[in-house]
Amino acid sequence: MKVIDVNDQFWFLLQDESSIYLNAACFHGSTQYSFEIALNEYDLDQLRLQGRDYIEKLAHDIHYSAPGALGSKSPYINRRVSDEKQLEMRAAITAWNKQAAV
Repeated sequence: MKVIDVNDQFWFLLQDESSIYLNAACFHGSTQYSFEIALNEYDLDQLRLQGRDYIEKLAHDIHYSAPGALGSKSPYINRRVSDEKQLEMRAAITAWNKQAAV
């Protein structure tokens, strides 16, 4: 797993051998969390067509859908990656942040 693109800590785009993932930052009042999804075929097509603009929009849509809020009806809730994949993604982001700080 490796970071392939980033937008100032608002989102990270990551890739492993078989998939591309988005880690989107969500801020709701004093609550902050990240929400991780795997890009589906539609997302991948849009990424090819629109590039980073699509990822910006997707991260924005995830944030404003409040998938981590109690009772959320976010369409992204069912797309969240497994706990194991979340840990892999966060480890890759931590490594990227350490390297970027050098």
